[in-house]
Amino acid sequence: MERSTTSCRSQKSAAASVDPSQVEHIDSFESLSFDTEDGARSLVLTTIDFDSEGAAADHLGLVVGEGSGMLELPDNIGDASAFQEANDAGIGSIVVFKKGEWVVSMHTAQGAGIDPLDRISKSTSPPIGRPVNRASRRSTAPAPRRRRGRSRP
Repeated sequence: MERSTTSCRSQKSAAASVDPSQVEHIDSFESLSFDTEDGARSLVLTTIDFDSEGAAADHLGLVVGEGSGMLELPDNIGDASAFQEANDAGIGSIVVFKKGEWVVSMHTAQGAGIDPLDRISKSTSPPIGRPVNRASRRSTAPAPRRRRGRSRP
């Protein structure tokens, strides 16, 4: 079995330092990374909790928008989901879904010519998708609101 390292990072402050408007509607933005010891391959789980379903839908629209190459999953996860299996030139694969105010993604990365830690085609059955319908991703939710308690996807 290959040795690996694990790290958890809060991405909200890093994104805010580049452009504060990026995190305007984000309550939390965390990632958990599983990396091989040599750093050649990784699997990253990212969760973003927005202050409204509309903000989450808008973000998902950016991720799966026209030209992204993302395909709808045959068996939807949450409110909307998509994937792409690249596994080329160091870029791995990604699965992303929106559930309420949350956007969750899992992606792989690896050096050129190296097999990924996992292949989406093994995880989806059947591994067939169709182009994402951008119109169905548009925000229809009310303006952002502040929550008292925290909910999880």
